[in-house]
Amino acid sequence: MILHQILAYWLDHTPEKTALIYGDQQQTYQQLSLRSQYLAAALSNKFDIQKGERIGFLSSNCIEMVEVMFALSRLGAIAVPLNIRLTAKELEFIVSDCQLTTIFFRDSLKDLENALQGLVTIQNRIQFFGTPEEKVVAYEELIQSGESMDFTPIDNLEEADPLMLIYTSGTTGHPKGAILSHGNNIWNCINAIHILGMLQKDISITILPLFHIGGWGCFLLPTLFQGGTVIMQEVFDPVQIFQDVEKYEISIFMGVPTIFNELQLHPQFETANLSSVRIFASGGAPCPVSLIETYQKKGYTLTQGFGMSETSPVIFLMRPADSFNNKGSVGKPAICCDARIVDNDMNPLPPDTIGELVLRGNVICQGYWNRPEATAEATRGGWLHSGDLAYYDKNGFYYMVDRKKDMVLSGGENVYPAEVESVLFQHPSVADAAVFGIPHPKWDEVPVAAIVQKQGKELTAEILTDWCQDKLARYKQPKQYFFRENLPKTASGKTLKRELKEIYKT
Repeated sequence: MILHQILAYWLDHTPEKTALIYGDQQQTYQQLSLRSQYLAAALSNKFDIQKGERIGFLSSNCIEMVEVMFALSRLGAIAVPLNIRLTAKELEFIVSDCQLTTIFFRDSLKDLENALQGLVTIQNRIQFFGTPEEKVVAYEELIQSGESMDFTPIDNLEEADPLMLIYTSGTTGHPKGAILSHGNNIWNCINAIHILGMLQKDISITILPLFHIGGWGCFLLPTLFQGGTVIMQEVFDPVQIFQDVEKYEISIFMGVPTIFNELQLHPQFETANLSSVRIFASGGAPCPVSLIETYQKKGYTLTQGFGMSETSPVIFLMRPADSFNNKGSVGKPAICCDARIVDNDMNPLPPDTIGELVLRGNVICQGYWNRPEATAEATRGGWLHSGDLAYYDKNGFYYMVDRKKDMVLSGGENVYPAEVESVLFQHPSVADAAVFGIPHPKWDEVPVAAIVQKQGKELTAEILTDWCQDKLARYKQPKQYFFRENLPKTASGKTLKRELKEIYKT
């Protein structure tokens, strides 16, 4: 199955049903299908976009990004979502690495896009919204021009053909473009639908940015696959979220721990009507058990999963029925996936033994763009090496421990930051926490913690030291606490521990 066949199906069955809502803008399946077809026609006839050509978009969430994705599917071109939080220099590397020929960009980001003008690969520039500058094409005019053009989707597309390149965060060296095929994305839809029991009547909300795989796979594309409705938000706004959940009766809510934490800290959380949400799903980073319990005490189901850019991303997601008895677990492998916990020699480990999580299945990417050595290293032994430490229990539920590279080795003992963070989050005055290692002359490394305290609450290093005293072994307890107004985060909600390490390493 090819991605745009989703629209063909629902165009035939429920053309007038609302597919997308963004602010005051609503779009039916018929409108989404036709506009993406007109756009494909214009791109083919005006710019001669070919199968396999890389097309970028630089934008915050909007319906136009979805139209572009389905248009590129019709052409067999490869979508390259560009992270709007990157610098021009970082974007230059990605553009050059995959040889982008065309870029769509939002008017509010034209200064950032202008910085890329000197790159010779970019031949076509198309602007969402506003009045474009000279040599830049207006998006709406492009679509209108496609209405009168003949166009037939290419007929030699296969599930294995690439649909998108999702560039990793580049925490070590340059970012790598994970090659995700049409089949990868379709199987991701099947995974999500199967685990969550998604129905045509479901209404999901997309808060996660569409320049990451999380925005697409959790759960914009699965919702459209099932013929549901997607509410889109450009930026995270707690008040708007509370309003939208009640107004549209949102039933599936995907977020990251940072989002769920900020929602429960907001004054409206206690009175907001969130009863329509049958599942709050968390990913992107370990979700503290205390946060899960906060939602469960309110009668909500907050569960968590695990995925990566390389896995499209749903590979674990706790079923709602299992979430209350297995707090902290990411669930069991999805229907088309396989997982193992292995040692450094790829030997499978028994239950309750920490090792590296390795994965295989229909959602695993085809490798990294222009990175044969990195691809070979990541897929050695026929499994994708996640770089994450985890274990599974006797019932087959998996638990993420920490990133392998984030583990603190202190005096020969392994300290897993996520375990320490979980204890810190249980303190009623802690709003956010990040544990990491800094150099130590005797112990090589020692764990320390960056803390954000809740407004109006008293919190000191002494209070937290006492709090951890009987909850953690001495070697696991943070040796210093650094109090901050906030923690540096990626757009997907992950704490940038490397930045904290750099700040506090001396």
